[in-house]
Amino acid sequence: MMERFPDPQSLVKDLHQTGFKAIWMLDPGIKYEEGYFVYDSGSERDVWIQTADGRPFVGICLSFVRSVTIEDTPMLKLVKIMK
Repeated sequence: MMERFPDPQSLVKDLHQTGFKAIWMLDPGIKYEEGYFVYDSGSERDVWIQTADGRPFVGICLSFVRSVTIEDTPMLKLVKIMK
């Protein structure tokens, strides 16, 4: 990202001066999948938030849910409630 936006503060300032509104969003969620380098790196360093029994906490990210088939799964009820 730093290669494309080397000075994010100035970028936002310029956007505001031209009438745009900008906000920064930090999304701490990552894909829970062995073999995915981000997940593997965090697992090697033991950086994940853990449940009471010491397992990595795994939550729900609806942006991933929309990209997979969820029929006949426990997620279907949640997605229907969220709509």
